[in-house]
Amino acid sequence: SSSPTKGCHAPRAATQGGTDSTMATDTVGIIALMNVLATIYKGGRWRALPPVTLAYCGILLAVAAAVGAGVVNFRALVLDDALVASEPWRLLGCIVAYERTLGFAAHLYLMVLVGEQLEPRLGSPKYAGLVAGSAAIALALRFALMQPPHQPTVLTPAPLFALLLWGRPVLPGITIAPRRLPWVLLAGVFLAAGVASALPCLIGIGVGAVFEALVTPPPAPPPLPAPPAAD
Repeated sequence: SSSPTKGCHAPRAATQGGTDSTMATDTVGIIALMNVLATIYKGGRWRALPPVTLAYCGILLAVAAAVGAGVVNFRALVLDDALVASEPWRLLGCIVAYERTLGFAAHLYLMVLVGEQLEPRLGSPKYAGLVAGSAAIALALRFALMQPPHQPTVLTPAPLFALLLWGRPVLPGITIAPRRLPWVLLAGVFLAAGVASALPCLIGIGVGAVFEALVTPPPAPPPLPAPPAAD
């Protein structure tokens, strides 16, 4: 049987962003990722991350490093309906892989901000269950509701968007109402990268709606501080 490191039987379907560019050649994305990593590392911030958030971000970084170094073929991780039965690792690979470094950098940064707020409020076991459950529901929605050629091959953004909608964290420096934030981000992804990249985000919002119907949301986040009055 083939292995994910050899890239055998790589799917021909369009991947996230619809191009063949890889993380290793995305110069702007690499600069953005370096800035994100510096922000997380600065002052030992990464040591204070809750355990599930730290582990999840570590997995994302490990996969990104393996893809960028050419150790793992990105196309061997994405979903391909014809190959899933014989290559089941794709069901996991598609929720931790990113083709474009710029999108990965933004995703990593937002996951850190979301995890810093939600995991302490929910507790690590429940937060881990929500992250894993959001990935599983995203896969189910993708297979049940979408038909080729509109099925996304990468679902990594889905857990983030589900947590943004259900948990409604207040992100530093963002004054958008928490409930509107995932929709604003979805519009931004659509305008910047097109329909193919926006579909996994939309699936994530659908997962968040499922969570809202089945899982009691966390307590409302504290209100944003009022801006200082002008002299």
